[in-house]
Amino acid sequence: MELLRLLLLDDEHIILEGMKKTYQWEEMGYEVVGAYTDAEDAMAELAGTKPQVILSDIRMRNMDGLEFFRQVCEEIPDCLGIFVSAYRDFDYAKRACELGAFGYLPKPFKEEDLRDFMLRAHDEYLKKKEALRGRLIAEYLSSKQNAAFINTMVEKFAKNQADAEGMERLFDITAGLSPKNMVFSCAVIDVDVEYSLNNEMEYEATRFELFEQLDETLKKYYRVWSFLLDNGSKAFIVDLSENKECAAVQELIAEVSRKKGVEVISVVSKEYSGIFGIQESYKQARQLYEIMLGYGSGMAPIKSEELIADRRSINSKELEIIDVIRRNDANAIKDCYREFINEISSQNEDVMMYLLQLAIRVQIYVRETYGETDRLNGAYQSFFRGIFSVSVSGGEDILYNLLVQTIKSRLEYCRENSANNFTSYIRQAMDYVEAHYAEESLTVNDVAAAIYLNPVYFGRMFKQNTGIPFRRHLMNVRMEKAKQLLLQGEHGVLQIGEMVGIENPSYFTQLFKQYTGMVPSEFAGGKS
Repeated sequence: MELLRLLLLDDEHIILEGMKKTYQWEEMGYEVVGAYTDAEDAMAELAGTKPQVILSDIRMRNMDGLEFFRQVCEEIPDCLGIFVSAYRDFDYAKRACELGAFGYLPKPFKEEDLRDFMLRAHDEYLKKKEALRGRLIAEYLSSKQNAAFINTMVEKFAKNQADAEGMERLFDITAGLSPKNMVFSCAVIDVDVEYSLNNEMEYEATRFELFEQLDETLKKYYRVWSFLLDNGSKAFIVDLSENKECAAVQELIAEVSRKKGVEVISVVSKEYSGIFGIQESYKQARQLYEIMLGYGSGMAPIKSEELIADRRSINSKELEIIDVIRRNDANAIKDCYREFINEISSQNEDVMMYLLQLAIRVQIYVRETYGETDRLNGAYQSFFRGIFSVSVSGGEDILYNLLVQTIKSRLEYCRENSANNFTSYIRQAMDYVEAHYAEESLTVNDVAAAIYLNPVYFGRMFKQNTGIPFRRHLMNVRMEKAKQLLLQGEHGVLQIGEMVGIENPSYFTQLFKQYTGMVPSEFAGGKS
């Protein structure tokens, strides 16, 4: 009998130990790969246990069994869930069925009832597994485009929508490949969204041409499978079996983007071995890419505190470094950075991911304030591309030098620029807003175009010189105009909203209350 990997979960330690030792699991067709009293601990070790079947209590502290099963299914879609509970609660049973659980066993139960239940679950899992294999083979045999079919299946497997054994069999049947001996890396790439500011059609055309050129170039040297993501970016799964260094992939991507003459956002994962290397490399590349989007978009840069970097939150040492950058304190950066390195090293953390996170947060801060030059941006780009191609100590040294260079760039900016340099542009922009605030479609792009400035640069400098974002200034103007009109008492609320460029009356009321603390009718003393 094929043994399925079984995970046990119950927050009562005595009950859990009894479940492990009382029953003859192997006779029922199971190998216990993990037993936990805490669902969060079980989730943390899921990559190692890889359960095929879960036997879990429902009501537990921290995370209940149903939520645990839901999260497991996101990582292992074909996992089978079996729940036990002393509570005969119909709602729990209903939720379990909605999640696709195999069954619900009320406590207390007899050993023969458990045995019968687990044997039926064993048979059900194997039937589904065999049916999936059959569908894979049928899809392949009916496919006229072998390469396109394999590409589709690699995409499904990368996204946890196909099982590992089926993929190994597919590789063997279609190409005579053994994934156990293969090494994979994943690259996720897109044209920087800033490129779309002036011409969206040209942006989409450039995007398409870039993806086509990358596909063609990478396939000259590697076996590659590629697919589009939901946001239009493209992922490339690269087989590095013959060349186990991802640095060459990074160089090819950089070369293609240079030839196209566009700025790109790109990440390349570390190398991972075996069939699960496809999933692991894709997962890491997606995590890194989400981080890179934050610094790559000049239109809507995310704030440091909102940054998601492999689910790490910002720590005190990172804040201290950003504060040193804010003060441009070249004397303090060395000691502050050393304390940061000591802290993450002593906690046995993934040092490279923390270096990457700090670099991105610093660049976001610099981009939102001042001091970013093409040269400095190029240095950050080089760091991001090469972070996983160097040793940990090498990465630490490179980032330190980058932080020093950042402070120098900001000090140079302070010497060469003053707030007065931008005063005339600010005045022109404010005059334009005064003349056009009633246009609902008015945006920062319209104002920047009117004064002949790049909208990203204008938005950044407007905030630096006025202390508020342009959108806030536009809203302030509209609200002040609305206050004047309300006090005049000549127009109703609906008309006034339209007159200041906010045609939706409920939205206008909401904004006005946020601005003044009163709804328009209260402010006008009932005149509206």
